[in-house]
Amino acid sequence: MKSLLIFLFLGLLTVACRNDDAAPVNVCGVGDPINDLPWLKIRMEEARQRKEEHITAVRAIDIKGETLVQVNTMYMSCNICVLYHCDGRRVDTSTFSQEDLRSIGEKLSDPLQHMSLWPSR
Repeated sequence: MKSLLIFLFLGLLTVACRNDDAAPVNVCGVGDPINDLPWLKIRMEEARQRKEEHITAVRAIDIKGETLVQVNTMYMSCNICVLYHCDGRRVDTSTFSQEDLRSIGEKLSDPLQHMSLWPSR
């Protein structure tokens, strides 16, 4: 009887922890940015071809009302060097103030301030 209760408890715990009702991702106006943004899909395909998919991170942040997307290979030493606008254009970080650059770095480093797009949630 005791083992049956443990089994039922673990079963309920497993079902209760599933997140099938997670809110859909909406980044750059699409629900699946990795596959729905053509430029980002190409970047991920390139990472797969280089066998770097497992060390690539894609994050979205909001800076001054604009969504920026970071594509970062983990061996890169610069956290904010590869940022993109939603249309796939590279962000010219030289146009940002030091305060903006610090804010971007903080947002990319803090999981509560960015949305992780890859690895998938």
